[in-house]
Amino acid sequence: MGTVARLLDNNETAVLCHNFTDADRTFHSLLEKLGISYESGLKLRMKDCFTGKTVFSGRDEFSVSVPAKSCRVFLCKPVKA
Repeated sequence: MGTVARLLDNNETAVLCHNFTDADRTFHSLLEKLGISYESGLKLRMKDCFTGKTVFSGRDEFSVSVPAKSCRVFLCKPVKA
């Protein structure tokens, strides 16, 4: 169970949340770990790479629910809150 982020060339970040356990899990991660401070006034626009659905983080963290033995991948871009 974990989260991996990779900065891309176009000011976007790919975020992978993987869950290898037998139970559904919710991931919480601070935007500060991605270099986005609360004081910046930014949040993340997170587009699910599998479903195409777009969700937004809070100003200080994002939460992602991942089913058992599955993963979710997001293409993220900082936007004004």
